[in-house]
Amino acid sequence: MTSVGEDFPRQVQRVWELREQYVALPEGVGAYGALELKMMLERATEAQASGDIVRILRSYSELSEAE
Repeated sequence: MTSVGEDFPRQVQRVWELREQYVALPEGVGAYGALELKMMLERATEAQASGDIVRILRSYSELSEAE
């Protein structure tokens, strides 16, 4: 079992890679999804920088549910 502190960076990386897949979809069909993921990643970065554990946990939950 891993902790949030250990898994948070992995989830951020996973979502960045997922966003790249959305961007690569033809004819811009993934643009909205890519934008949503970008905003999710921005929230994760802000949460991590703030050190606010509640924001980090919310962001972690959001990241881990991204598809």
